Amino acid sequence: MKKSDDLFQLIKAMSKSEKRYFKLHAGVHTIGEKNVYMKLFGEIDKMKIYDEKILRDKFKGEKFTKNLFSSKKYLLDLILKILSSYYQESSIDFKLTSMLDKMEILYSKGLYKLYKNLLVKAEKIATDNEKYHSIANILEKKAVIIITEFYGKKVDEDMDKLRIEMSEALDKIKYTYEYKMLYNKLFFLLKNNETKISRGDDSSLKQFISNPLFNDESKTATPAAKYFYYAILGHYYYNLGDYENSYKYRKALLDFMESYPRYTELYPKSYLSNAANLGAECEKVQRYEDIDICINKIKSFLNKRYANHKDYKDTWAKLIAALCELKLTYYIRTCRFDEFEDVKKILDDLDKYSDQYNEPRKIVVYNAVSCYYFINKDYSSALGYLNKTLNYMNTRPEESGYSAARIMNLIIHFEMGNYDLLEYTIKSTKNYLLKKNTFYTFEKLLINFFIDAANTNDAKKLSGKLEILRDELEKDGKCKSLLGAFDIISWIESKINKKDFKMVLKEKRKLQLESGKGN
Repeated sequence: MKKSDDLFQLIKAMSKSEKRYFKLHAGVHTIGEKNVYMKLFGEIDKMKIYDEKILRDKFKGEKFTKNLFSSKKYLLDLILKILSSYYQESSIDFKLTSMLDKMEILYSKGLYKLYKNLLVKAEKIATDNEKYHSIANILEKKAVIIITEFYGKKVDEDMDKLRIEMSEALDKIKYTYEYKMLYNKLFFLLKNNETKISRGDDSSLKQFISNPLFNDESKTATPAAKYFYYAILGHYYYNLGDYENSYKYRKALLDFMESYPRYTELYPKSYLSNAANLGAECEKVQRYEDIDICINKIKSFLNKRYANHKDYKDTWAKLIAALCELKLTYYIRTCRFDEFEDVKKILDDLDKYSDQYNEPRKIVVYNAVSCYYFINKDYSSALGYLNKTLNYMNTRPEESGYSAARIMNLIIHFEMGNYDLLEYTIKSTKNYLLKKNTFYTFEKLLINFFIDAANTNDAKKLSGKLEILRDELEKDGKCKSLLGAFDIISWIESKINKKDFKMVLKEKRKLQLESGKGN
């Protein structure tokens, strides 16, 4: 959108409760003009796409349309001013800032007793909520009152003790922000080196993790520092392909948040995001029943904290795709292949919020649904959901999900015996994979196999090629991580041994449970 549409974007980003608060308080700031700005607010709020011509036509003859730019700017500033008041009622940071401002006024008036009383209250709030920047400011103001009382012969504070408190507060600020900056640095490092890392070059990651702060957990003296410490190590090991350690730190992060309710209360969306990440990690380390535990934690928290779907539709939308993927992965990995009604409900849930997020968010779910139907030999439905991914026109899907869909497309056509169509599909898929940033070994192996398969009529030779393919893919970990819930090794074994794919998966699941894994 254009910069001139900032007002439209702000209004559209407001929740229903924020809009109610604005309408209730706008009159205080717009005496005599309330109706003008409320009418402008209401009309823009009704728009799905911003169109200034509609505004000018709607309010033709109104004085404020002569300088609509200034009127919109005033309304934008007014909304921000009122929203500041809205958040001041619930935000600890706003409350502390207000208290510090009041203390300045009291001190300038010489009202030292009231100043000190407010200082004590502010210090308790800041300490209880680990607001270390505010604590440092409060300690500085405490020093001011000590000096003032000294001249009044009322010294009852220990300046040395205050100096130690200030030093500790500053250390906590320092290390908290160092971990936070490292967290941000890792994000950009992963984005900028995505291709290198995916090809196995992890030198940039190892250089990053050599920072001494990762060898000394004692520096994580604040909840925020501990949060970033666990989050960094979880992301680091995940991108290194060390899923056991990634699981360890992501679980530690979620356990930490659950053991520290105040932090979960302050950062509820981080809790939900971490629960979703841990659920995905459970699949990597074959802790399948824990996937269901994570799903229930997410649902329970959403229903408790964001019970009003209408007011928090954006929050539900961001989590619903992750919930759908986790549930489908859980069904597939635990061989619950008869849950068709639940799968339909999953898709219905996804569609409820489809207007709240970009279409690519659906891709992982569509791929998982396709896999579920493929296992049940409903190839038509499997292709139907894959085509939802492959036929995107207006959005750029995530590369890994789109690549996985293309590979799955080849497998389905091979399974259905569509060899004429397969030949064309192989060519277009190979061209796509060559053009993207990475062309993985397992993708090359599969492309070469399907080229051979399309030109092989001898069943014995085909079986031999499948055996070679299976052996080569077992050496490559990428196919397991990038093809999601689809167990390609089991599918190849089903073709070699001429067994039903579903039965191969169930037999493996049984052996897995007997060996004490996959619980």
